[in-house]
Amino acid sequence: MISQIFKDARAARPEVARLSDAKRNEILLALADAIAPDAEAILSANRMDCERMIITEEAAAKINATKRAGHKIVAVGVTVVR
Repeated sequence: MISQIFKDARAARPEVARLSDAKRNEILLALADAIAPDAEAILSANRMDCERMIITEEAAAKINATKRAGHKIVAVGVTVVR
């Protein structure tokens, strides 16, 4: 879904480039107004995306050994690396 949004945005780029600055600003303000009610959820999700994770050398060794043995590695859930 996200990759399609980016593809659509890229395809719209020439049309957007032909818009006046005033029209582009109008569109950006409308988008800002549209997402404002969800601002806290968006900011919270962005904070989680920016969280740093640390994997111990022991855990990395186990993961690498599992991969070398030809097994798949699967992480489930958003709290897996927290």
